[in-house]
Amino acid sequence: LLVLCRWTMFISSLQLIDMIGRNVVPLAHSVTRPASVVFMLFLTMSLFATFHAYFVFPLYRKTDLDSVLEGFIDMFRLEMLSDFDLAELQNMHKNISGKFSGSQFEGGIEDSGNQRFHQGIRIGFVIISLSLSVVAMNTYIGLLGELYSEAVKKKNQIYNHYLAAVMWPHLYMRPVLLYFCGGRADAESPESDEQWGVDDPDEMDSAQELCWMFYDRRYAFDGVS
Repeated sequence: LLVLCRWTMFISSLQLIDMIGRNVVPLAHSVTRPASVVFMLFLTMSLFATFHAYFVFPLYRKTDLDSVLEGFIDMFRLEMLSDFDLAELQNMHKNISGKFSGSQFEGGIEDSGNQRFHQGIRIGFVIISLSLSVVAMNTYIGLLGELYSEAVKKKNQIYNHYLAAVMWPHLYMRPVLLYFCGGRADAESPESDEQWGVDDPDEMDSAQELCWMFYDRRYAFDGVS
């Protein structure tokens, strides 16, 4: 988990690269829009609802954590990934039974599991796969595509807003770091006055607050060539 967190931080920091950030940040922006978040909450609630309805069937002999996670993964695969196996959903396993007679094997394959809820699981599978796997998931994919198209039209504004949100904590911490790292004493020295080009020490504070701002219209505004 720690390795995954470190990789996530590294990949997030790559968004500060202009070529990467201007294309990735609009995607993150579209995912976090209210329409996307509400639809995602709806899909999450549907997942837990169907898992609860599925786990009510006494298909598992044990109700420990491993069995709960196994049932949850089966429903997640069915709804979110459209990946399923009816034998797994019914907790049925193929058993080969028989005996050897010389060089020949006589036997067959038997299904192990509870056959009582066979039809109920199949009916639930059809309902869930049509309503959630096909309709809901494809609708959400279309919604994300539309939101991303709208975000790309103003990607420069979104990316500049992201840069400002990332940089302001560092600018906020700068006076604190300067104070504890000896920057205050350096600022009050004559050498720092000459560095800032200020002859009057009383004007030093106002000089330190000055900054130059410049921009390229192609990267600051959208629709500008």
